[in-house]
Amino acid sequence: MWEGLIFFPYKLLSFMEKREEELVASRLAVIQLAQSLGSISEACRRAGMDRTSFYAWKKRYEAFGNEGLKDRPPVHKYHPQTTPQELVKRIRSCAESNPGWGASRISRELKSEGEKISPPTIQKILNQSGLGNVQAGRREIPAGKGGSQDPVIQKVDLCFKERCLECDRPGQLLLQDTLLIGNFKDLGPIYMQTVIDPYSSYAFAFLHTDRHARFAVRMLHQEILPFFQKKGLKIETIITGLSQEFCSKKENPFLLYLGLHGIQHEKKSVKSLKKNGFIQHFLKTAKEEFFKPREKKGGTLEALQAELSSWLRDYNFQQIKNGKRGI
Repeated sequence: MWEGLIFFPYKLLSFMEKREEELVASRLAVIQLAQSLGSISEACRRAGMDRTSFYAWKKRYEAFGNEGLKDRPPVHKYHPQTTPQELVKRIRSCAESNPGWGASRISRELKSEGEKISPPTIQKILNQSGLGNVQAGRREIPAGKGGSQDPVIQKVDLCFKERCLECDRPGQLLLQDTLLIGNFKDLGPIYMQTVIDPYSSYAFAFLHTDRHARFAVRMLHQEILPFFQKKGLKIETIITGLSQEFCSKKENPFLLYLGLHGIQHEKKSVKSLKKNGFIQHFLKTAKEEFFKPREKKGGTLEALQAELSSWLRDYNFQQIKNGKRGI
């Protein structure tokens, strides 16, 4: 009994080798039978083999001889270039702790940490983990068929339409607008006074509960001008929409303030904020990453502004923005 147990693996190996030799011989016999009969169909009928398999074995036999008639080893379950499990866990952690981050944003964040992984691979991992639905709204730019892709690119890259806004330095040109964020618990409608430097995509934001020119002036006086003056930079032009707080000619404090500091004012006729690419891109990011998780939370406007200022520091200094220059 013991002798049988000890030598069983060797007997099994011998049986498998014998079985493989029999398979090779049977397949070779069909090929030789077809040659002798001069009819592949008749040879396959006698051997019980379909013609597709016959041609496959014949091709491998002509290329590799008897070795080609052996069964190939099974494909490895895991590819040697499979994403390491540590990196997969890091991707899942990024997606769970930052619901507004997409695959491209996670890819840039990991790249800043020294991990290089493509957005499609990240999207695949998120889909397998049940976290892919937070990427809704991301669309791949289809390949053009001879025509311009500008309209398609503008839908995906909100800043693309304003690629003509050329600046030589930070502060030379600023974009300003008043944005309605939404209704918040205990606060009601919230507006965000937004200023963006298109040279660097550096953003400023101030929250208030009324749409009035004094908030635009207050932001310029308390934040924007001191910031650029401290860096020795002069603001030359500010572009706004056609809102009343920016364009009303009857003793408008905003226009008076710009004239007092020698800043040119340009009005941009837009039908929707979607045509103001830099502002819209910032608004979309702010809503997804900051405002949406806080809509149903109570609190004061001052506390919300303090949290927004903290988020802005991360947005301006930590986030990697494609194609944007530093300030």
